[in-house]
Amino acid sequence: MGLRGKQARGAALGAPVELDVPKGWSGLRRVTWLEVVVPLAGAGRVALEDRPTCEAFVLSVVTMREAQVVLDSEGYFVESPNGYRIAHPAVAVRDKAMAEVRAWSARFGCTMRDRDVLRLGTGEPEQPAEEKMRRGMGAPPSSGLRVVS
Repeated sequence: MGLRGKQARGAALGAPVELDVPKGWSGLRRVTWLEVVVPLAGAGRVALEDRPTCEAFVLSVVTMREAQVVLDSEGYFVESPNGYRIAHPAVAVRDKAMAEVRAWSARFGCTMRDRDVLRLGTGEPEQPAEEKMRRGMGAPPSSGLRVVS
């Protein structure tokens, strides 16, 4: 008799697994799968039965990135049929996808706080970034923003 529910999931986690890119996925979906899911699977943070959840995570990341590309090229505001300046519809799409990415990231332990809560890694609580900097244990993350004068 096999394990069910949380027992089966718990038994499968921790061991590295291979989750191939879903059939028919190419371009940004494929690249994002390789960037997001493959490292999680290799670290034992996902199990084979997590494939549908991983697909949803990747689709959220792809949607967020595609919406940002639209905003970068078309701007954050558009003119309404009445002639008023309104937020580009891609802002709402990006923000919704970003919220989903944050939720999925927490589920898979993709942030320092979540790794601590999920007790991933060394078993020691993660140090805040400021503490790591003070001790010389890493560089601050780049925001990706550049100063324009």
